[in-house]
Amino acid sequence: MVVDPLGWGLQLSRYLHLNPVRIGRLQLDKADRAAARHGAGSAPSPELIARRLERLQRYRWSSYRAYVGLEPAPSWLRCQRVLGLAGRTETRAPQAYRRYVEEPIRQGIEAGIWQELKAQVILGSVEFARQLGRRLRGNAREQSSLRQLRERPPLVRVIGAVEQLKGEPWAAFRDRYGDWGRDMVLYLGRKQCGMKLKELGEAVGGIDYGSVAAAVHRFERRLGRDKRLSRQVQQAQTKL
Repeated sequence: MVVDPLGWGLQLSRYLHLNPVRIGRLQLDKADRAAARHGAGSAPSPELIARRLERLQRYRWSSYRAYVGLEPAPSWLRCQRVLGLAGRTETRAPQAYRRYVEEPIRQGIEAGIWQELKAQVILGSVEFARQLGRRLRGNAREQSSLRQLRERPPLVRVIGAVEQLKGEPWAAFRDRYGDWGRDMVLYLGRKQCGMKLKELGEAVGGIDYGSVAAAVHRFERRLGRDKRLSRQVQQAQTKL
């Protein structure tokens, strides 16, 4: 896997350091996280949060303790490159990183990062993937991942296709919460353009990560029961 360090280095590091707490007895296994993303979970109690933090901070097989200053880092471990992505001075970086990693334990662990992969091997923005794809060697006809990098449509084309279906300009429905055209743009931006949630939210006017994820999940559920909407998605895809 190739990672864009500026865009994803910090989030990938957090994802790995949170692995020890993604277990059933802490109500953070795969099923628990899926329920929480769909609004079926409940807020964790202070006692549960404390148990999660204790496991994270005491887990002996993780480098997290060294990253946040709970123990000295071994000579082979280089923490500064990741800590530097937190945007703080060297002395304050461990505390900033600790807040960044531990916040999801209190607020709810975010969706996994693997669905953000481009062409199955690249963790980064669409533009980062395309730049990398131009430098990769290989036969694009035989290697589907290379072909995928070159065939992703830009978001502006998705917006244009949805505008044609709705018969009104993007600016007219962009900020309408729950509007099927707005949600379709976000859905196709994820599925067809391969954009990550944060990147997509910024591209459509500054929607936060969580709202984009909720809109995409809402639209997917709606597709399952609305045949007309499903046909409209197919029409939009043919225009891309």
